[in-house]
Amino acid sequence: QSLGPEWTARPFGSMVSGFGWWNSDLDVTCILEDALVKTGDQQGSGLEAMQILREQLLPKLQAHPRFQVTKAVLGARVPVLKLKFDGKVDVDLSCNNVHGLRNTQLLKAYAELSPVLRELVVLVKQWAKRKGVLGASSGQLSAYSFTLLAIYFLQVHPLFLLPCLPTSSFTCSGPVGPDGAELSFGSWPCQVPTPLLFASFLHFYAKDFRWGAEVVSVRLGRGAAATLFEKLPGRENTRLHIEDPYLLGRNLNCVLGDVGEDQLWGTFQRTVLELAAKTRPFGQWLLAPSRWADGQEYFVTSRAPGCLVKHQKGEHRPDGATTSEEGVEEPKDLVLLAGLLQPDGSEAQRPLEPAFLGCQSSQGGRIPVVKACLH
Repeated sequence: QSLGPEWTARPFGSMVSGFGWWNSDLDVTCILEDALVKTGDQQGSGLEAMQILREQLLPKLQAHPRFQVTKAVLGARVPVLKLKFDGKVDVDLSCNNVHGLRNTQLLKAYAELSPVLRELVVLVKQWAKRKGVLGASSGQLSAYSFTLLAIYFLQVHPLFLLPCLPTSSFTCSGPVGPDGAELSFGSWPCQVPTPLLFASFLHFYAKDFRWGAEVVSVRLGRGAAATLFEKLPGRENTRLHIEDPYLLGRNLNCVLGDVGEDQLWGTFQRTVLELAAKTRPFGQWLLAPSRWADGQEYFVTSRAPGCLVKHQKGEHRPDGATTSEEGVEEPKDLVLLAGLLQPDGSEAQRPLEPAFLGCQSSQGGRIPVVKACLH
């Protein structure tokens, strides 16, 4: 309001897309609505945004009793005022950040495809934060980049095949068709438990992803060599390449130095080894069975469309029977506990600790196998 009636404040980022968690920052941009319509979703000038933030908004916010300006990052590619609202909520305020609004609508559409996708992205970001490899300000990948890593993994993995949404269909207000009508992309049926998706995510970037030769491109949604991305800076370097879905001339590895990238690659490798050694990187990879809670070890195999238990010929089952042949069956009572409750609202008992063992070959692709043992 202080800028004029033609201005409005619009939220974006993970709190809007659905990929945030309870303590995520709130991203807000002040935007000139008339200019947005005229420019057709084009980003405003960074210099102009910096001047508005510094000369008009900063003095007003410093004098406001409910806001505390913790930092002014005015020399960044997207200038930002970092604020604290009522001493509780962290707010990042930008100006005319059109790309932030458009990216948010794209990610929001992905989040709406499946709750499993939302859970995986949050789990990936929590893992990265715990391991110290999250945060562009500290020379690590941003939370936005880790979101793209998770989506791309699901797009190209032969067992999951997450649909690739057309980036050109998204505006700052959402997806629209050629006729201007609002688009809907339906849902993505995935019944694989989130911990197994996460274990496969780790294995993909530790072992299968062509680090330095392949580009993480949510826009294409398929594996492609870096040499094919003519607008991508540094594509000839043996680095982790992440394409921004809209700023095709921006490689999101730009915040990573050699030390940061070595740290990230090593963290993927070590976490896979931690899983293989049956250690728990953090306490949210819990599975709670009711039917198989007999103290015996068993295998949980991630295979679309559901989660399957592998049993051996001659194995004594918890129900007293002996299997006559090797096979798999769906454990209907296997419950995911990655920060969640059981379907009836109760807390799961006697949690299991999954440990990633590796991959087996199959006609449909490589299958991540997790060995679960009762505490």
